[in-house]
Amino acid sequence: MGNFDSSSTTKSPMLPKTRVCGSVGAQVTMTAFCIRTYGSPERSALVQLSGRRIVKGMSSRSKCVVFVVALSGIGLLRAASVLGFLEDAAQHTAAQSSLLSQSMRTLPTALRSFDQEHDLAKKEQDLLSITQRYPNAGPALLHLAESTRSTDTRWMAMRGMRDVHFAGCARFLDDSLRSPDVLVRSNAARVIGDLGFRSAVPDLLTMFVAEQDPGAVEQASLPLKTLRIKAAVPSIRAKLPLFTGQTRLWLLQALGSLGDRSDVPAIAGYLEDPDWVPQDIAATALEELTGVSFGPTREGPTSLPTLQTLRARAWWNQHRESWPDCSDCPKK
Repeated sequence: MGNFDSSSTTKSPMLPKTRVCGSVGAQVTMTAFCIRTYGSPERSALVQLSGRRIVKGMSSRSKCVVFVVALSGIGLLRAASVLGFLEDAAQHTAAQSSLLSQSMRTLPTALRSFDQEHDLAKKEQDLLSITQRYPNAGPALLHLAESTRSTDTRWMAMRGMRDVHFAGCARFLDDSLRSPDVLVRSNAARVIGDLGFRSAVPDLLTMFVAEQDPGAVEQASLPLKTLRIKAAVPSIRAKLPLFTGQTRLWLLQALGSLGDRSDVPAIAGYLEDPDWVPQDIAATALEELTGVSFGPTREGPTSLPTLQTLRARAWWNQHRESWPDCSDCPKK
C-alpha cells in the first residue's frame, strides 16, 4: 500500500460539497478527504466509519477510481490503494454479515431451507451445516423425514440422523426398508448398519433377499457385514451370479466376511471372472476364509491379473480336490 501525505497536526480544512453519485459520492469524498488528512486508509477508517459501506454502492472499479481521483486529488496510484482498502474492508464486512446471518438462523428455518432446496450439492451442504450447528437436531430431522414430500429430503435426513447419532430413528428406518424409492431403501439399510440397529436385522435381511436394484444390493450388503448377519450367506451366494462389476465385488466382500470354509469353492470360481476387479476381491475373500496369504493387493488400475490373484489361482488348482463341487459355483 502506498504512503500517504500526513498532516495530522494541522487543522482539517472544510470538506467540499458534492452531489456526484448521490450519497455514494459523498461517502467517497469523505473517505478520500480523511485519507488525505489523516495519512492512511487505516487511520482514516477510525475517523470515517462509513468506508466499509462504500464499495457496496459502486457499479465498477473504474468509476470509483476516477471519482476518487477527481474529488480528492491524491493521485491515481494512491486512489487505487484507497479503493483496494475499501474493497478489502467491504469483503470483510460481507463475510462477517454472512456468518452472523447463518448463526441467527434457527433450526426450523434451516430445515425448511434444506427441504426446499432441489440442487443436491447445495442440499448436502445445508445438511452438513445443520448437523454441525445443531448436534441435537435428531428429533427434528426425524419429523422432517416423516412429513416431507421430497424423497431426496427423506433419504438425506437419514444421513443427518446418523451423523448426529440419533437412536430414535430405528423404527422409521425399519419401515423405510420397504419404501418404493430405491434411494430411501438403500440409505435406510446403510444407516441401520452405521448406527448398529440390530432390532432391524429381520427386516434388513428380508429387504436384501428381495432387492433387485444393484445400488441397493450394494448398500444393504454393507450392514450385513457390519451387523454380522451370517443368515444372509445363502442369499449372498444366490445373488453373486445375478450381478456383475461393482455389485459382485460388494457381494464377494460380504461373503468373505460372513462365510466359512464351505464357501471357498463359490468364491474361488470368481478368480477367473471376466472382470479383473472381482478377481482381486475373490482372492482377498479367500485369504479371509482360509488364512492363506496370497501377497499384496492391487495398486492402481490395470487389466492384468495381480500377483495376488495368480497365486490364489495356483493355490486353488492345488487344493480344489479338498472341497466338494458346489451347484452354484461359477463354471469356466
